[in-house]
Amino acid sequence: MIKINYKQCISLLQSGVTTINTAIDEYHRVRENAAINLGYNYGKIMTFQTVFLLLILVAISNCSPRITITRDSDDQARFSQYKTFDWGPMEEDRHEEFPMYDNSLNRKRIKQAVSNELVKIGYVLNENEPDLIVDFHILVESKQDFTTHSDRPYRYWRDYQLSTYNYKVGTLIIHIIDPKIDQLVWQGTASGVLDEKPTEVEERINAVVAKIFEKFP
Repeated sequence: MIKINYKQCISLLQSGVTTINTAIDEYHRVRENAAINLGYNYGKIMTFQTVFLLLILVAISNCSPRITITRDSDDQARFSQYKTFDWGPMEEDRHEEFPMYDNSLNRKRIKQAVSNELVKIGYVLNENEPDLIVDFHILVESKQDFTTHSDRPYRYWRDYQLSTYNYKVGTLIIHIIDPKIDQLVWQGTASGVLDEKPTEVEERINAVVAKIFEKFP
């Protein structure tokens, strides 16, 4: 059986395949030798090779967990005049169906990480008359995708089967508001696939929040 999955993807990278071109060259070499040794006509398995190579490219491109960062700001906002910040009221209820990801501890970590980044930039916490109000939102969504596999590695595409799998995508949205005009002046988001059993949660939150604020005006 041939499967393109996360573990095989990691195995490819750890075995020394560092570029897609290297992977393709190595793949052709191994397949040609296998076809000769097993008595196969190499030309007849080229259709399978083409399909399988496409699957390898998809697997390699999705090896490491990816986080998508977006940022947006009001072009008319004068960020140089903002000096202080405070937190707005947390009105949004937690996602009770996803307590592993959205819980009071993680919300505390996110709030601390955002405060730390703002202080690094030069802002000062002011609970009386802040220039900016900060809040954040957490989204957790259930998604479904598919993987391909075949019990007959030298056959054509029609022998391939599709298997579905479920996963969760988490999104952190940070809003910064100018309270004097009651308008959003900056927004940063981070989105990525969530681990089923998250580890090093605080370190990951700190890293993601730092990435979001990387290009703060």
